[in-house]
Amino acid sequence: MPAARMAISLGLEMAAAGFFAFLILALPAQSRPVGEFGAFAFILTIVGVQVPLAQYGLHILSYGRALARPHGSKRIVGAALIFTTIASTIIYIVTVCLFFAHSGGMEAAIYACCALRLLGAGGSLLREDATARRAIFEYLPTRLALLTVACLATFSAAIWDAPLFVFALIWGLEGVLFAGAMVFLQRRRRFLLYRRSRLAPIMVKAAPLALQSLFVIIYLRFDQLYVGVRFGDEALGLYAAAARTAELGNLLFQVVSLI
Repeated sequence: MPAARMAISLGLEMAAAGFFAFLILALPAQSRPVGEFGAFAFILTIVGVQVPLAQYGLHILSYGRALARPHGSKRIVGAALIFTTIASTIIYIVTVCLFFAHSGGMEAAIYACCALRLLGAGGSLLREDATARRAIFEYLPTRLALLTVACLATFSAAIWDAPLFVFALIWGLEGVLFAGAMVFLQRRRRFLLYRRSRLAPIMVKAAPLALQSLFVIIYLRFDQLYVGVRFGDEALGLYAAAARTAELGNLLFQVVSLI
């Protein structure tokens, strides 16, 4: 695949994903009370921190292994996918229980819907593997189709003034459906049936990458966590809208730079 074609494809995917992430916050912010929107933004931030915890740096390790040995990458990808699925499920169940015990009601429902994206954390493992193997078109049409449907659903929810858990459900389902699609699209590689994968050495190699990913996400999300804890949901509602707008501008700059 020509480098220019792959760069444009990656840029298109980044732009579509960034636009969808922007809509999930921008459209509810137009109609919801500031405090209610702030609680929604805080839950999105929590999920954003939990995803790299579940991935444990394995998506970075998978990319490096696939880049070095494209045909042998299914050894590490299979073990990484199994670990990520188990870890994300445990984190999801524990956090849902904590939300119901502490807050209950609507906030717990919003988290339960939004954190479905956490259960799809393994999708990025397969995405990184396919990208490193220069097989981006294995998933790009499906990815763009899901993002298009998700954007249309977000616009529809905003038009009908849907409650926040509907926006959370759209956000969560897009991630978990993409992960399911990636497993289906790569089923012929049979990486899940590869029994010689050893998890312990892989986890040791991924540990420094896990710390790196965690520090990066804390750097990107600590300000929103601090504002939410220190000043409350209303202040976070105002701050999160401005922060995500700035992130969208940075993403557009990255897309142009990549192309």
